[in-house]
Amino acid sequence: MKPWGEEHTVIEGDTDKTRIFLPQEEGKEAPEEKEGPLIFAWLVGLTEPHLDRSFRIASERFSIGKNPGNNLIIPVPYVSAQHASIFFIDGAFSVDDLHSSNGTTVNGVRVERAPLKDDDIVAFGPVSYRFKWLPLEKEE
Repeated sequence: MKPWGEEHTVIEGDTDKTRIFLPQEEGKEAPEEKEGPLIFAWLVGLTEPHLDRSFRIASERFSIGKNPGNNLIIPVPYVSAQHASIFFIDGAFSVDDLHSSNGTTVNGVRVERAPLKDDDIVAFGPVSYRFKWLPLEKEE
């Protein structure tokens, strides 16, 4: 095990999580691990180029567009370089269009910002995905 105060990368399935262990004071119990929320959401491609492929949303901000720096890269005409972002804030998901030329729709309605629910159909220009979300109850 690495010493306290160093970052640890924990590989769980196909995602990496970074956890930071803080120094332990003498005579006190070790602190709990601190990490971001567990997010169980994904996009399932309904059209080419990602037909039937799933893309896990593993962070509180998930970027979508044509540029290679995005979390979801859609290399087709009519998708902007930085097209949209999906955010997880206060226990809910939303999608923001980033002033793309060909828009973002949720269930066929063009949006600038909209909440997302399980089974919503989200389109970035001509490319459509089904948004899937398995909300987890916090353990107390």
